[in-house]
Amino acid sequence: MARSSSQLLHPSYRPDVDGLRAIAVLAVVGFHAAPGRVAGGFIGVDVFFVISGYLISTIIFSNLERTNNFSIIDFYNRRIRRIFPSLITIMIASLAFGWFALTADEYTQLGKHIGGGAAFVSNLLLYRESGYFDTAADMKPMLHLWSLAIEEQFYIFWPLMLAFAWKRKWSFLRATAAIGILSFLVNLYLVHRDPSAAFYWPISRFWELMIGGVLAYLTLHRPELLRRGKNAQSLLGFALLALGLLFINRARGFPSWWALLPAMSSFFVISAGPQAWFNKHVLSKRVLVWIGLISYPLYLWHWPLLSFARTVQSGEVSARLRIAIICLSVLASWITYQFIELPFRQQQYKYGKMALLVAVMVVVGCSGAFCFISGGLKSRGPKMMNAGDIGNEGFQKKFNRYPPCSFATSNLSDSDRAAVAECRQSIAGKGIELAVLGDSHSRPFFVALADSFAGVNVGVFPADAIPFVDNKEFETAFKYVLNDNGIHTVVLIAHWSGRLKPNSQVQLRDELEKTVEVLESYNKSVVITNDNPDFSFGPDRCKYEGRLGQANLCTQDIRLLYSQLATYEPVFESVATKHPRLKVLHTAELFCKNDSCSMEDAGLLLFQDYQHLNINGAEFLGKQIQQEYSLASFRLSSSTAQPSDH
Repeated sequence: MARSSSQLLHPSYRPDVDGLRAIAVLAVVGFHAAPGRVAGGFIGVDVFFVISGYLISTIIFSNLERTNNFSIIDFYNRRIRRIFPSLITIMIASLAFGWFALTADEYTQLGKHIGGGAAFVSNLLLYRESGYFDTAADMKPMLHLWSLAIEEQFYIFWPLMLAFAWKRKWSFLRATAAIGILSFLVNLYLVHRDPSAAFYWPISRFWELMIGGVLAYLTLHRPELLRRGKNAQSLLGFALLALGLLFINRARGFPSWWALLPAMSSFFVISAGPQAWFNKHVLSKRVLVWIGLISYPLYLWHWPLLSFARTVQSGEVSARLRIAIICLSVLASWITYQFIELPFRQQQYKYGKMALLVAVMVVVGCSGAFCFISGGLKSRGPKMMNAGDIGNEGFQKKFNRYPPCSFATSNLSDSDRAAVAECRQSIAGKGIELAVLGDSHSRPFFVALADSFAGVNVGVFPADAIPFVDNKEFETAFKYVLNDNGIHTVVLIAHWSGRLKPNSQVQLRDELEKTVEVLESYNKSVVITNDNPDFSFGPDRCKYEGRLGQANLCTQDIRLLYSQLATYEPVFESVATKHPRLKVLHTAELFCKNDSCSMEDAGLLLFQDYQHLNINGAEFLGKQIQQEYSLASFRLSSSTAQPSDH
């Protein structure tokens, strides 16, 4: 590997690749702006991975093999001048806006993620926090830098790996394929055992970049293989991408096998070449090429703007505002590309520009680290009125301290083990006696019961669905619960008002009756809760005062709760009349007194978002359950204990 080079060989420009970039970034933007409508849009990142692997591998392969004159310094210089200008701009803008709009806690988190982004370890930081699809993720303006971190880690690892292989005269194709296969197997292993690691770790993502590397090798060495049926290849690639967008969503384990759809779609589209009909007449259209050219700054701009809007608006952003934000993102991206990115990519004073960019990135990263270490510079932010966590991070730390369910290591299939991987129990080394089945609301309720009944081993089986016996997401959980004679009580909990469709009372009644009948046939006592109140504002309105002039707000009219309960609680009571052993716990009312419901108590914030309890809320609920209900009330066949007004 040469020490210096006046000019690195680069692949010929292909407008269709920019068109593919455009589709990828539009998919990601669509997912972030309207996840309900573009549920699989996040796979656009996987398209970017393959494109990067193809282009970077082409540069390195061609320079090592054709000129034997590859300069690592020139390679990193080009990458720095390509990546740093736009990234620095977005980070500085985020720090500046956050100074005026973010609370101390939020500015602390922003500082940590700015520092991690500048060091290109965002993926590793986020792995230690809540997941990419978690509710707290919407409030992290630098969340999207995880993918950039993986690419940068690839840029550091891959040239050094190939230089090592070149000196030993190893086959580039074999080395690329071997790393790709190993990475893919790690992905399949982790996706069932540690889904966050599978999503964020570079070792479980590099296989997508290696697919691009294999394509680069074939393009340089066996182009005749890629010329066969180029139109069919292109259309096949587009069809695979369309299938991915239609069938992949946040509920599926990802990357796993599903990521092959966007990865192989990119392979086939690029391998078809610029003269394939779809590539030439669709992907090479001027508008798509233009979006592709600004795709990098567009990827960087759109998410912080959406995230800041959700923070300032307490989580809820209107469709009209989201459209305006996307338009603003496009404008900001064009300005960034035209007046910041392009000037730094020019060859003049290239090493001076590299040194300047590195210095500025270090300053920005250190500024973020200082904001994190200083606790968000509390004197400049809104005033804290109630103590407590916003977001899932604090609760997740406590939840993870509970031991995994002891059956998790038994002889289960991979699919069954994955289905119950999140199961926790309150007492290690003891059989579960009281099982909680539900969606994300089940985890705080589990903590509440663990606090309420200290001598009882409570287990929780969370999944992204309503806990009914016919729901596939709960198939393994019900199989285990029904056949474990030690489990005497099953609690069903869900975000009923958020998950039930309008006018679905008949379906709710049928599914609940069937679930109760099955459980009671196995001699289980069944309890169902009416959940928590849904608030019309976010917890930051309760925790802080003075964010852009906003007043402190913690309570709302109890009539809003009654309107929520009216959609499902009559069904619960109706089923309970047919099944006298069924208990209905009125937990929602425990957060209300007189004419209002509150998300704080005695100076403590109880909610992490609109409807999920934080750790304070889980502990508060546990105390209320201790006062209002006894363990016996979960098991006796008498009518449900009703909470008193408090």
